[in-house]
Amino acid sequence: MMRRLSILLMTGLLLTACAVQADETSEATDGQWFLQRVAEAVDSGEITAEEGLLYKFHYAFDQDRLPAGFRPDNFTRLKCGTPFVMEFMDMEDLLSADSRQIIENYLNPEIAGPRSTYISPSGYFRLTYYTSGGDAVPPADNNPANGIPDFVEIVATYCDYSYQVECFELFFEIPPIIEFYEIRFEDMQGIYGYTQALSGGRTRIFLHRNFLGFPPNDDPDGNQWGAAKVTCAHEFKHATQYAT
Repeated sequence: MMRRLSILLMTGLLLTACAVQADETSEATDGQWFLQRVAEAVDSGEITAEEGLLYKFHYAFDQDRLPAGFRPDNFTRLKCGTPFVMEFMDMEDLLSADSRQIIENYLNPEIAGPRSTYISPSGYFRLTYYTSGGDAVPPADNNPANGIPDFVEIVATYCDYSYQVECFELFFEIPPIIEFYEIRFEDMQGIYGYTQALSGGRTRIFLHRNFLGFPPNDDPDGNQWGAAKVTCAHEFKHATQYAT
């Protein structure tokens, strides 16, 4: 019975993460409008495929760099940046050196400031987080007061749950690691998170630094935790796909 409930819950999380934004709220159609605008512009020859890929990364990380004709009225968040990363991998050898460098800088940010790490209870994940600056996680440390931000500890349990259900109950491939699977936090403008391929078939996941101010959801623990749960489940599913 518990396994069936876990399967239903994880399936629901993944379907929610993959839902087309236009089907959720009128507000969310702005992110979908952007993707459609880029696709149509590439198809018509208005912009090149390389420019279209750059615009997607600008939307995710630096929206001020988008040209006026590709800026929606409201910048709503896209659920997942992993398709952009996969598109970059497919096109990397065809891109100019400048475009490749811009995207690599987005995917390998040099973030200044103090950072710490936390090993999840399962021992599988290492979560790296910043304690000050624009990429810092919420600092509250009350439950328990142990020097680790509550946000980081809670997200670690979501990662562990995704790992348990997806790999040991649904039998998806376990992503390879060197000591730990890396989870990092970042202040992404236009996405919830993304999964990045590394050497040797490994991957790492980037999650939003606080999941605050996101579109509403119906999670009983609140919007922030609902967004965090579904992102952990969805991005770790991408990690298992890379492993397969």
